[in-house]
Amino acid sequence: QQKIAEINKTIEQQKSMESKAEKAQVEKQIVAALDEGDLYFKQKKYDEAEAAYQRALQLDPKGLYPKQQISKIASFKKSNETQKQKELEKSLTETTKKGDEFMAAASYQQAIEAYKQALLLKPNDAGITAKLAQAQDKQNAQLLQKASEQEKQKLFDQHMSNGNNFYSLKNYTQARDEYQKALSLFPNQAAAKNKIAEIDKIISDNKKLEDEKNARNEQYNIMIAEADKLFVANKSDEAKSQY
Repeated sequence: QQKIAEINKTIEQQKSMESKAEKAQVEKQIVAALDEGDLYFKQKKYDEAEAAYQRALQLDPKGLYPKQQISKIASFKKSNETQKQKELEKSLTETTKKGDEFMAAASYQQAIEAYKQALLLKPNDAGITAKLAQAQDKQNAQLLQKASEQEKQKLFDQHMSNGNNFYSLKNYTQARDEYQKALSLFPNQAAAKNKIAEIDKIISDNKKLEDEKNARNEQYNIMIAEADKLFVANKSDEAKSQY
């Protein structure tokens, strides 16, 4: 009996020692996690700090300190997000304003760059997208105005040549289109104006001739129909006269 009691006592002592060792190990892990969390917290690495505090809570769910730190982190994150949003809105406003100023100064390339930068801050914004499109349209118009007279002349000559080719083929509609394109480059150019006027007269004369022809054919058909009626009615002499 005494021997058994001694054995049981020894076992209990061993269990107690093991329990204390395990508890000490857990406490050591908790301290390490909290130290790590505090370090990241001081460095404002809040995601890493929160992960460390969460590990401490898993080891000791009743731990008050890690809960408080996690709450602080949530508050800081919210504050940071608000501040970031304010900074974003400020930057967006300033960048868009620069674009507007460049537009007013007819510096369209700089305006385009400013609006593109603004869209990086707020993608797909309808207002800024519209401003960008307007700046691009203005720039295209500006570049067209700055095109050399030589290039315009070259394009004019090409349209006139195309018009002349269509004209020789009596394709007056296509010819007129080409002359009109030439005229859009030099609105006061007499050659293009004269060709258009000439084609309009040809088309008008052709229509008049066609109308007259149709009228004659219609009259002819009426007379033939009347003659046929007389012939059927045995009025041969009158039918012959009508024919």
